[in-house]
Amino acid sequence: MPKSLLLFFFLLCIAGRTKADQHDERLFDINEGLSNNSVRCIFQDHYGYMWFGTYDGLNRYDGSIVKVFRNRLKDDYSLPHNYIYCIAEDAQNNIWVGTGQGVAIYNALSGKFAPAYYSSKRGDKPYQLTVAVNTIVRDSKGNLFIGTNGAGMFYKGKKDKYPYQILNSEKKQPLTNANITSIVEGNQNHVWITVSGIGLYHFDAQQKKLVMVNTETKLTNCMLAKENYLWVGTREGLYQFSIIYGNKIPKVSSGKKLSNGNVLSLLLNPEYKLWIGTEGRGLSTLDLKTLQFSQNKLTQYGANYTSGETIPYMYSDKDNRKWIARLNGGVVIIDSTKKHFQTFSNNPLIQNSLAHDYVSCLTEKASGDIWVGTDGGGISLYSVKTNRFSHFRHDPGKSNSLSNNLVTSILTDRAGNTWISTFGGGINRYHEQTQSFKRYHCINDKGPESNYIWLIYQDHQDIIWATAVVDGGIYKLNTQNDQFELFDASLSDLNAIKEDSFHQLWAGTSYDLVKIDTRAKKHIYYPVGKPVRAIFEDRNKNLWLGTEGGGLILFDRVKGKIKAQFSDAEGLCNNSVLNILQDDQGYLWLSTYNGLSRFEPASKAFSNYYSENGLSSNQFSYNAALRLRSGEMAFGSVKGFTLFNPKNFSSDKANLPPPYLSSVYVNNRFISATDELVDQTNQERISELTVPYNDAVLSLTFSSIDFSDKGKIKFAYHLEGGNNGWMETTASSPVTFLRLTDGKYILHIKRNNYIGGWGAEHRLLIINVLPPWYRSWLAYLCYALLGSALIYAYNAYRVRQANLNYEIKAAQANAQKEKELSEKKFAFFTNVSHEFRTPLTLIINPLKDYIQHHPASGSKGGLDLVYQNAKRLLKLVDQLLLFRKVGGESEDLKIANFLFPKSAKKSISVSLARPH
Repeated sequence: MPKSLLLFFFLLCIAGRTKADQHDERLFDINEGLSNNSVRCIFQDHYGYMWFGTYDGLNRYDGSIVKVFRNRLKDDYSLPHNYIYCIAEDAQNNIWVGTGQGVAIYNALSGKFAPAYYSSKRGDKPYQLTVAVNTIVRDSKGNLFIGTNGAGMFYKGKKDKYPYQILNSEKKQPLTNANITSIVEGNQNHVWITVSGIGLYHFDAQQKKLVMVNTETKLTNCMLAKENYLWVGTREGLYQFSIIYGNKIPKVSSGKKLSNGNVLSLLLNPEYKLWIGTEGRGLSTLDLKTLQFSQNKLTQYGANYTSGETIPYMYSDKDNRKWIARLNGGVVIIDSTKKHFQTFSNNPLIQNSLAHDYVSCLTEKASGDIWVGTDGGGISLYSVKTNRFSHFRHDPGKSNSLSNNLVTSILTDRAGNTWISTFGGGINRYHEQTQSFKRYHCINDKGPESNYIWLIYQDHQDIIWATAVVDGGIYKLNTQNDQFELFDASLSDLNAIKEDSFHQLWAGTSYDLVKIDTRAKKHIYYPVGKPVRAIFEDRNKNLWLGTEGGGLILFDRVKGKIKAQFSDAEGLCNNSVLNILQDDQGYLWLSTYNGLSRFEPASKAFSNYYSENGLSSNQFSYNAALRLRSGEMAFGSVKGFTLFNPKNFSSDKANLPPPYLSSVYVNNRFISATDELVDQTNQERISELTVPYNDAVLSLTFSSIDFSDKGKIKFAYHLEGGNNGWMETTASSPVTFLRLTDGKYILHIKRNNYIGGWGAEHRLLIINVLPPWYRSWLAYLCYALLGSALIYAYNAYRVRQANLNYEIKAAQANAQKEKELSEKKFAFFTNVSHEFRTPLTLIINPLKDYIQHHPASGSKGGLDLVYQNAKRLLKLVDQLLLFRKVGGESEDLKIANFLFPKSAKKSISVSLARPH
């Protein structure tokens, strides 16, 4: 079959799919961080990480961040080789990586690889094997099976320390020089092994030996077991084997060849369909119930699958997400886990698609089908039940066709009639039975006919209104004349029209909100300052205005002024609000020029959605908003329209993958889980660390294992003990804490979900910042000891001073007593001395006189001797009295100069002591 015809058949298959069959597809390659586009194997570990073995290294992927592992020269803790053949996980959650030069075992706690060791027999001395390892499989009991290219098969029981070589039961020797191509566990825990060039083996779990069961398929590539069947992919095609269970060892019947070509990979879907990846023939599907082949129903990358693509490996993760490896083309992710937004657009290669990408208006028929008006492609009628489109366009050769393909508004009135306004073709009414259109003219007695109609609206009295642009004015339908007549020419260029619950008609212009007087035409204008594009009354009778450039406005109809206004500063995705709808939960849905916003009036919070979340486009259209009777909503954009159910947007916190720390840096140094600063880990992830005060500069990055929300995950973090509020970040933006003071900090984090809400809060990390040396416990102990020593010394000083003061006072008291005693003694002695002096004076003076008058008798009679002794005694008494005066404390010794008369030859200094 020619490739172009095959592709056309494939696209027709896509066009006929139902909503349940839709899924997301995206490409994961080197532009997303993959180390090499040639992917040899894919695996998901117990955490949920996806691992990819390529021709140039091992990759770990969490949906946002790719971590690449390669061989590093002279590093024994890196991969032995960059060509990765297989990946598996043992019972202890270590990752076993089969490379072109042996197996490396990755320890997530240390982030390092260790070489695997083997033994020829169980219990023998282990040795390192450097041959290529094709496949590693862990069975349901936790046992590991390792298939090599050249060294046979090795087995490691759950309790074994090293893998050991398995013997062949027939030859009782290992399958040396054999190429083990695939190992698979089938029904009843039986393990099957294919050996290239030899055939199919079964593993005897009791004897720990290989048993040959079939030699029909020798050039095998892959194998898959399901119930009592084995599907074996070979270079010659796909074979089916039926398993026959005997008393001891299961056997297989003769193989049934189902296809030709080189089958490289097999994947079983829950729908009991087998995906078959081939070399050069793309991907096909085998229905296991009917054994019929068909092309796979893929979308964006379908052409590559059906036109010479090679599919070396396929994998289905825990959420039934498909990972399809393409030779030199990266990995295609087929995600059907959640599809909140369903989009419809124009595809020129498919007849059953939207007529035109620019959707200008939407409305619902009584049957539930949706009228879709486009700007240039006429009208499409979408059948929700059959998922098919019918198209109505302007045909110049038919008078009953649509008058113009530029459709601006569609109305299904209460009678079931469909009215279509066009830009340049006036108004049309659709006839269901004849599938034809009747043209209506807007009559204007004061001017030309208005053919540029912007809106059609029906009020509570079933009056149908039409607003015109270019020529201006507002018209209403005269049912008797069956024509539109001018109501008021002054109401020109109306952008929006709405009747509230009080039956008041409102309209929006380029600057004002207009309160229309349908009787006296005395309209009231309320200045807004921006074009009013949407007018909406919610269930609480609040009137909301969507403006182009002015955001969302809450208008007070009683006071006639703006009550509140919301813009991008409050979280709105864009300040041009084009349409407003309300769901059953009370949320307002706002379409803008840059995304879709969900607004909660009570909390005044916005949740924003963009094309990366699944919208058809970020730029929506005027007038293109519809709430269906089912509660679903549709918004038209410049690239088709988006249909969704708001009930599916409840915040599901329980099912959100939790956030985790993807990297920790302390003072620009990477911290692994085995670092000395780490105090505690949660399995292999850091949960507590202690940081020195001088190094308290932390840089953290967050991530979450989520493959459906790629590029849309945001994180909010709060550092308890540090910043006061929640701060937002992304996986690619590191969070830095500068110079944390000493103390304990707790990092809380939460992530948003696909539908905009925030998930549960997690306590992610405890940070203990040590104090500086002068605030450490040892320093405080020294401070305490020093303080105690100072207090002790002070107290000792006080005691010594007190004792000294006491001693001084005691000595002073004793001295005072001694002084008083001495004074008494001196007084007594002085008194006695005076008593001696007086008689002596009385004795000396008469003797002196007598001797002077009787010199001869004095000397002879011995009176002179008496006189001299008496003078000596008097002198002694005077000396005693002088000693008393000198020793007295109350007396001062004063020195004075006395001058003798001029006739004296010299002056003599005399010291006199006189009492006070």
